[in-house]
Amino acid sequence: MAPQPRLSVAMIVKNSEHALRRTLESVHSIADEIVITDTGSEDGTYDVAKQYGAVWHHYAWDDDFAAARNYCMQRVAGKWILWLDAGEVISAADAESLRRFVEEGADSEKAYMLLVQIPSNGQIEGEQIAVVRLIPNYPFMRFTGRVRESLFSCLNQMSMEIAGLEQRIQRDVSEHDADRKRRIAERNLRIADIEIAEYGPSPRMYNCLGDAFQVLERPKQSIEAYQKSLELAEIGGTDMLESFYGLLTVMETLPNSLEQQIDLCLKSLEHYPLDAQLLCAMGGYLQRQGRLDLAARSYETAFRFGHVRPHVWHVGVIKEIAAVCCGLALQL
Repeated sequence: MAPQPRLSVAMIVKNSEHALRRTLESVHSIADEIVITDTGSEDGTYDVAKQYGAVWHHYAWDDDFAAARNYCMQRVAGKWILWLDAGEVISAADAESLRRFVEEGADSEKAYMLLVQIPSNGQIEGEQIAVVRLIPNYPFMRFTGRVRESLFSCLNQMSMEIAGLEQRIQRDVSEHDADRKRRIAERNLRIADIEIAEYGPSPRMYNCLGDAFQVLERPKQSIEAYQKSLELAEIGGTDMLESFYGLLTVMETLPNSLEQQIDLCLKSLEHYPLDAQLLCAMGGYLQRQGRLDLAARSYETAFRFGHVRPHVWHVGVIKEIAAVCCGLALQL
């Protein structure tokens, strides 16, 4: 009998011919098996997968990302599963160290988060988020959520510890493409509405709607969705913080909103007093008001004491931004 594979790379894909090649090229040397579940490709995705020896399965798409991932996971044989999306890559050094970690240091009673990073496009700073991507292959592992699918519910029920790893998953600048973002937003609106109809309202789904409406330049509906999320979210939790981020961002597109932004940012800082992004935002609002001493103090606090919630999208160089803005405010 052949030994159980140690590390499996698992993916769900659709029409990802070029993006899939980049991903598989970065991990094929460390994976004992690659399992790909396709949800309806009409391009050369299948041919690319076969070039890298992937095990291929078809799943009839039903507007449910969690169901597609669970279908894929049931067909994975490895002791450990590394989840990737088409277009994501891992550097050669990180891939090698990740394989070594799986061989020598991984604890089968833990799940592991990796930072997923989006580079700057010259206008928008690069962002990152910590996501559970490396998990032991147990039958009870299940994703939940038609969109923004997650393992957190399952991991919490099993009281499984979540730890962070130093390796990074890199996406490319296509993440900033306006047409791509609009297509994803339109899809997410449809699926989020289905999930709300099935399971009732949740802050997670209202944040999803808020993000989608924002991308589609429908600020009124975006604000309404984020406000509904705030009403439902746990005080001090991740969903509430994401709602504050979303509201402050969409309000940037509205005229004469500075006073409202300051009020909202003050409210958010009551719950997250040392959040580096909120402190930098407050510094910017105060600077626009000409209150440079308070702006500099806000930036300095962000630099010296600020932190981020890693599992919410955040600017990767927020401390550097705080330092530069503090210096400029002091000069002014």
